[in-house]
Amino acid sequence: MIIPVVQEKLSSREQEIFDLLLKGSSPKEIAFKLNIGYSTVDYHRSNLYSKLGIHSIQELLATYGKDGAVNAAGPEAAPVEDRVRKHRRFRVLLFAGIAFLGVLMFCAGYFFAKPSSTIPLMPAACGTSADDSRFKPRYLVPDDYMADPAARVFNGRLYVYPSHDRDTDGYLGNKDNGGEYDMVDYHVFSLDDVAHGDVTDHGVVLALSDIPWAHGQLWDNDVAHKDGRYYMYFPAKDPDGIFRIGVAIASRPEGPFVPQAEPMHGSYSIDPCVLEDDGSYYMYFGGLWGGQLQLYNDNTYEYAPERMNMPYVTAGETIAPRVAKLSSDMLQFAEPPRAVELLDNAGRPFTQADKETRFFEASWMHKYKGKYYFTYSTGDAHTICYAVGDNPYGPFTYQGVILTEVSGWTTHHSIVEFNGTWYLFYHDAGPSGGKNHLRSMKVTRLQHLPDGSIRQIDGKDQ
Repeated sequence: MIIPVVQEKLSSREQEIFDLLLKGSSPKEIAFKLNIGYSTVDYHRSNLYSKLGIHSIQELLATYGKDGAVNAAGPEAAPVEDRVRKHRRFRVLLFAGIAFLGVLMFCAGYFFAKPSSTIPLMPAACGTSADDSRFKPRYLVPDDYMADPAARVFNGRLYVYPSHDRDTDGYLGNKDNGGEYDMVDYHVFSLDDVAHGDVTDHGVVLALSDIPWAHGQLWDNDVAHKDGRYYMYFPAKDPDGIFRIGVAIASRPEGPFVPQAEPMHGSYSIDPCVLEDDGSYYMYFGGLWGGQLQLYNDNTYEYAPERMNMPYVTAGETIAPRVAKLSSDMLQFAEPPRAVELLDNAGRPFTQADKETRFFEASWMHKYKGKYYFTYSTGDAHTICYAVGDNPYGPFTYQGVILTEVSGWTTHHSIVEFNGTWYLFYHDAGPSGGKNHLRSMKVTRLQHLPDGSIRQIDGKDQ
């Protein structure tokens, strides 16, 4: 029986793990018995150690015995809670002293060091706190080329939905206007330990040959969940060479996905991303150049050959990504797509002259502390930027760069929270030696700072 002082401090899952540890079970045995991942056991074990002021299994057994009760042998056992409190106070004072010294040392470095535009580890300003533990960027599938990773958490496990690069002569033998990105299927990957865990490849879950209306180029996709069903949204070219957005449905996050017979009515361009917000679902999409967004006036297609070649637009134009609420069945737009306003700090919309900050492709949306973070690629400026707003439609005010230039021309990402930590998933062309169309997906840690800004990440950090 777990004593009240322990029961009050631990969550129900921590109590289960506490009880099994006292019975002599190893973390791997606990993972098997509770049908959870090893990293999940380690996460909860660390939490319960912290809450109880314990540092090891030996200390846990010595303090609480093998039945969950405080060890009553001898005069030292009676004040166990007092000893835990004293030990905790000592730890608090010790860590406070270390933190104070760390702040002093950092402040000295901050005022005397040369400023840098990219600071991958240290806080952006004196006095901010951060976990200084090093998270090494990790390639998730080193033996194949996967790009444009969309990461989602379903049923307590992390799933990644990438596009699948391959080396061909290009779409219909043409490598211009994005033709070199000639993808024909989607895989799904999953893991429960981002830093070190095994990555499960669930195989091909949707192929071009399965989609009645699609003619080629299965680019970036995303998956949303509603009422026990999983909806994959993906772009593909129709027989006329125009990008549309399709929907495929599965009963499990790992698929397989069954496509609808037709694309979404009124859909166009590329890179769909879906935000669930208070029971409503919003799709963000669009991409320039090969993604064809520059060919649309509002939602009307107006083909012009000169707008398919660089520079494809005039410098004074504003070409914005799109957003639309989804219908209740998740299969169509519930409203006409509208432009997403991206503004500078003076409230002015970015134009194509603002190469370093304007939208090019790769929409992604996440929420943090009630704010909406719209993140995107600048394309030929080769960065991932972010802008913040107060509702799903915007406007969104530019804040800065999240990810600097990576190896290869394109940069594409997703952002997700998993087990209390935020991660940035992205790709680069490092393993292929810089071949733009052969990219490999990676993950690294992402940090929101106390002021709501996001710490910049060095894209060349290996």
